[in-house]
Parts: sequence; structure tokens; C-alpha cells
Amino acid sequence: MKKIVVIVMVLWFTTVAISAKFISFGLGAQTLFHTNSVEELEFGGEVRLGILFAEGVVSLLYESDNRLTSLVTVGASMNLFDLLHIGLGLGPALSIEKSGGDFCWGFMDTSKTYQKTCDLNSGIRQGLVHYRMHGDIKLGRISLGMTYLVPSKGYTLHNNDVSKLGPDWEVSRVGASVLFWLF
Repeated sequence: MKKIVVIVMVLWFTTVAISAKFISFGLGAQTLFHTNSVEELEFGGEVRLGILFAEGVVSLLYESDNRLTSLVTVGASMNLFDLLHIGLGLGPALSIEKSGGDFCWGFMDTSKTYQKTCDLNSGIRQGLVHYRMHGDIKLGRISLGMTYLVPSKGYTLHNNDVSKLGPDWEVSRVGASVLFWLF
């Protein structure tokens, strides 16, 4: 049994390594909705940067004239023969808010509401960590994808309480994206 597992893993890693690009960069549009309420659609943009198997994603959603919400995730991705792209990451939920004439950072706290902070480092440390899974079908330089976002049950980099690292499935969101890959 161990030989079969080792052989499958070696074949899988070889396939992924052969089809991986050194750098990939894509940007496009996305829409999200809460799994318990389809009427609440959110629209925005998404940027992905991949270096071999590592991937960073920034997604911005238009919430109001005064706030853009954001999810910044870091994780791993797999690109199979430039046809299928699968990724998994985690990171904090942030916001960019306009207060008067100034722009300020914000973060989603453990009660899932946004709080203002004018320090990006503080926002990253106090932002509620989310899990992000996505899968895309690539058609040349265009990809069509699905995204699944799940917040943790209260984990932030600041409180570092591992017992709250589990996913909160009740408030998950599903989305779709269209990306244009520059390289």
C-alpha cells in the first residue's frame, strides 16, 4: 500500500512540476454571494500572482461609496497543463474606507463587522482569517472560475487562538470570476 501511495505522489508532483509556470499574473472581475442569501450579490475585482506553487490573491469588493472590502490570501496553487488551475489559501479580511477626505484601513473583527484602523499592519494582524478555495478552467489567456470563501470561527494573527481556526460554514460565500492572465 505504501508503494502505491508513493508512486501516486511522485506522479502527481511530477505532473504538477512539469506544468507549473515560474510566474503567473492574472486580473479580472468577480462576483460573490452568501450561500444562505442569493439576493445579496457583491461585485469587484481580483488579482492573482503565482510563483511556482505559491500564490497570493487580493480580491476587492465594492460595498458602498465609502468602503471597499478586501480579502488578502496567501497559499498554494496547482496549474495542470495550463488548462485547470486550483488554489487554496488563507488570509485576513480588510477594508479600505473613506472617512471625510482621507482613506483609512479597516479589518473584519471576530463578530464579522468592520472596524477602522489607520495602520495596515494592525489591520492584517486583527483581521479575521478566511479560507479561500478556487478552481478555474483556462481557455488561453482567459479563465472562468469558481471561488468558495469561509471565515474562521474567530482566528486572527493577533489573538493566535488555534481553537478558533476551524471554518465557520454558516457564513460562507460562493463566487464566480473571469480573469485575464498576462503571463
